[in-house]
Amino acid sequence: MKKTALAIASITMIFAATTFTSCTSSLAVDLLPPAIILEGCSEDAVLFKSANTYTDPGATAIDKEDGTLTVVTAGTVNMNAAGVYIITYTATDKNGNHASKTRKVTVDAAPYIAGTWTQIVTINGTAYPAENNIQITASAMEKNSIKFSKFASYINSDPDASLSGISFKIPPQSFVCGNDLQLRAFAPISDVSFNGNDTHATNFTILYTITENGVPVNCSSAYTYQ
Repeated sequence: MKKTALAIASITMIFAATTFTSCTSSLAVDLLPPAIILEGCSEDAVLFKSANTYTDPGATAIDKEDGTLTVVTAGTVNMNAAGVYIITYTATDKNGNHASKTRKVTVDAAPYIAGTWTQIVTINGTAYPAENNIQITASAMEKNSIKFSKFASYINSDPDASLSGISFKIPPQSFVCGNDLQLRAFAPISDVSFNGNDTHATNFTILYTITENGVPVNCSSAYTYQ
């Protein structure tokens, strides 16, 4: 009788263990999202107008349970407009776990404008002789940022500007400049569109006012790439 009871107890424990193991296995749920790996760097910088379309390095997705997954890419890059663009990569496994990563792409027009220029300044309708060797440099620290070595024929007037789309803006700036070292305020009248070919800008004109001793004067600077 005792042996029979022990046998029944053993069978019951084995059945319970089997049932528990079976339940545990059937209830296991995959909660881990896939891993997305970007090809190349997470940030990319390309030169304005350097190609017809942006070449996306792409991304891959690996899931622990499902293996390699399809990556869906969203976002576009306009190579003809300076600015920052975001490309998003997403992947979803069979259990609905979702993952995404992004790549920031900067279309940089600063090198497209940087170089040596000729400047013709017009003040109150009077055009002054052309000045050669005006330098426009691209910022080493910030994309789509340029700096003038000389502006409006005044020494020590070296404004900076930020580029966006197909134009740039010179913010209002003041300098103690010129041979007479007077405080002069420069204010743009409008944004500046830069025209050129696929390799470099060739010309643009800046309209602005110079205020000296409280008197604003309408001016323009026409630039031609040397």
